[in-house]
Amino acid sequence: MQPAVLFSLWIGAIASLIGAHVTGAMLVFKLREGHPDVYTKVGSPRAFSRNAEFLWSLKAYEDELGPDLCKLRKVSLAFGCSFVTLVLIFVSIIIKGAFAGV
Repeated sequence: MQPAVLFSLWIGAIASLIGAHVTGAMLVFKLREGHPDVYTKVGSPRAFSRNAEFLWSLKAYEDELGPDLCKLRKVSLAFGCSFVTLVLIFVSIIIKGAFAGV
């Protein structure tokens, strides 16, 4: 595989990870300020933790959150899913190259 493709996948994964952390932290801060009851119901997550479980648990409280926080939650989930996808593609290309002798 071309090194440019591997480098692009690596940069994309790093950008997705940063995006997931930034949007997740924004969501936690906005939850703390505007919806403290929902914030405590989902376990009072720390702003800079890598625990994305609270994003899934917020699904039950979409009616209380409003459209802006729901959109931020979906963007954060999209960043997280794209990070995992890009890392899996990167690793699979490396493994395939190792077995092919490239």
